[in-house]
Amino acid sequence: MPDVNGVHAKRYETIFSVFLAALAFLWRDNPNLEYPQILYLFLALLGLNLAAGMALRLWPRRPGLSAAIALANCGVITAALRYSGGADSNLWALYLLPIFTAGLLLGAREAAWITGGAVAFNAAFLLHEAGSWRDAELFLLALKTGIFILAAAVTSTASQNHQVAVRALEEKNDELEKAKPLAEMGMLSSGVAHDLKSPLSVILGTLEMMLAREDLPSETRAQLERVGSAARHCRDIVVSVLSLGGRGRREFEEKAIEQVVGAALYVYGPSLAQSGIAVECSYEPGLPKVSVCTYEVQRLLLNLLANARDAMPSGGQVRIRAQETRIPIAGAAACVRLVVEDTGPGFTESGLSNLFKPFATTKGEGTGLGLYLCRLIAMDHGGSLRADNAPGGGARFELLLPGCRSGVAV
Repeated sequence: MPDVNGVHAKRYETIFSVFLAALAFLWRDNPNLEYPQILYLFLALLGLNLAAGMALRLWPRRPGLSAAIALANCGVITAALRYSGGADSNLWALYLLPIFTAGLLLGAREAAWITGGAVAFNAAFLLHEAGSWRDAELFLLALKTGIFILAAAVTSTASQNHQVAVRALEEKNDELEKAKPLAEMGMLSSGVAHDLKSPLSVILGTLEMMLAREDLPSETRAQLERVGSAARHCRDIVVSVLSLGGRGRREFEEKAIEQVVGAALYVYGPSLAQSGIAVECSYEPGLPKVSVCTYEVQRLLLNLLANARDAMPSGGQVRIRAQETRIPIAGAAACVRLVVEDTGPGFTESGLSNLFKPFATTKGEGTGLGLYLCRLIAMDHGGSLRADNAPGGGARFELLLPGCRSGVAV
């Protein structure tokens, strides 16, 4: 986006130049104007105005330089009053030009300095012309000072409102730019999900036929049932993606948190065991049930377990514990706090700050969407998901879900 102040400076320079040229032309027959002095002063005003705009474009972080040039404008305007009728000159209105410059292009502090400078130059000129302060001069000074202050306040407020609106527009544009990859990913995911429906149906149909055999060894049957559970989970994910990212037809049911964790471990436990990772679970007695869309929360837990496995390629331990807490969320008086910890290296400070942002990943082959979607799932359930480093080392995730008893949130 172009520099807003720079664009405004160029426009202001053009308007200022046209104004001075028009003023010199229209007042060319005014008997109070002393030539050629007044023309030299107009040229000086034009040069200082161009210099102020150039300074603002070249050194935008040094507004004090442009403010100093604008104050010099006040001095030139005071001299112009001397050659345009003295105390009766109408060119005192030119003091508004540097005030407008400061209010529109500089900050509130610079606008205050220049307004004070205009008041001081004008007061000094009136005193010099009158020789002493009489009621008439004091009234004129008060009137002009009020006009200067009002002009500074109005232009500064308008400029600040404009800058706020520009920043808000830039933020919206940034959000739209960030949303584009997500929209593209959503379209791609929908296409992939649609194509996966047929092979998943073949897998599940084949598994049902194999499990129907009575002569199937018990060990093989257990393995096939595990494969079937994983395939059904994949099918649920496909349905979720095809129904607008899971926000369409979703079924919530009350379940004990042990059931939800157990279903995830049933699918992913063997993979953790093959990687040399032991799983330790502990549940506080009497936990309230949670109302969940089972496959979504299972998807969340599978993602956390997969991340733990990736963080511990040489093996380690995953600790899962659940307890009731009185942190109020989603209108529930109590909720279930599920903590998943591993003994891996944990997070770096920068990694932790970007953990839940879309497309932020520390894995070479990762998409950076897993934890982002996990947090969305937690929020969709009226809960929350946060991460930090465990006190003894390793990563720690905390999932909060509203509790319910007998079909009512507690």
